[in-house]
Amino acid sequence: MFYDRLKNISRYRGIHPHLDAAITFLQTTDLRQLAEGKYPILGEKVFAVIQRNQLSKADNSLLEYHKRYADCHLLLAGNECIRYGIGNQAEAVPFEQEADIGFVTCDRTYDLDLVDDSFAYFFPNEPHQPNNFNQAREAVTKCLIKVLMAD
Repeated sequence: MFYDRLKNISRYRGIHPHLDAAITFLQTTDLRQLAEGKYPILGEKVFAVIQRNQLSKADNSLLEYHKRYADCHLLLAGNECIRYGIGNQAEAVPFEQEADIGFVTCDRTYDLDLVDDSFAYFFPNEPHQPNNFNQAREAVTKCLIKVLMAD
């Protein structure tokens, strides 16, 4: 996992060719001009989804994870808390292969505060919980980029 500002994203080039394609897209696209929806970057290997999400104030212990895709959550407007889980994990909802998602509980979590132009990148098998309420706004606009890391 890494957590940073968009202006620093070029630091992460070279980790994976698909991530490099995502970085190029983020550096060359005016994301705030895009309508909500899905935008292919490298077909289904790398794609962006512009979302407007309602944030949850509920205390939820379930964290999602993926096996094939990494998630890059880039905040475009608002404030969001994303939890990152580490330590011992217990499966809470069985993994769905086709949807590439499962849910676990973790014995420790850390809150990451996302503000405009900040992002959190979660590799496959890294538990995370997006869309948590942070500060005063109850909705955010974000760009979620899915990056295929394993075939």
